[in-house]
Amino acid sequence: MPLPRPQFPKKALTQEELLQKLQEARSGDLKWQKGKSFCLIYHPGDIYEEKVKAAYNLFFTENALNPTSFPSLQKCEKEFWSFASYILFREEKSMHQI
Repeated sequence: MPLPRPQFPKKALTQEELLQKLQEARSGDLKWQKGKSFCLIYHPGDIYEEKVKAAYNLFFTENALNPTSFPSLQKCEKEFWSFASYILFREEKSMHQI
C-alpha cells in the first residue's frame, strides 16, 4: 500500500512551534533518562553532555562521507578509529571508516 501524500503546511512553523511538535512527537519514546532502557542510548554522562553537544554542533551540517572536502572530519575519524581499535583489539595501526 503506498504512503499517503504528505500535506505541506501553508505557512512555515516558527522555531517554537516546530520544537513543540517535536517534543509532542517524542512523548511516547523510551524514558532513558529515568533508566527505562538498557540499550540504544549513547549518553556520555552529565559531565560531558554539553561538551559533546558543542562538538557535534561544529560539524552537524558537514557530510563525513567526503573526507577530501572536510579534512578535519577525516582527522577526527582516523583518531576515533585509532582509539577504538586500540581499546578493542590492541592494534596500533588500523584502517576503518565510520
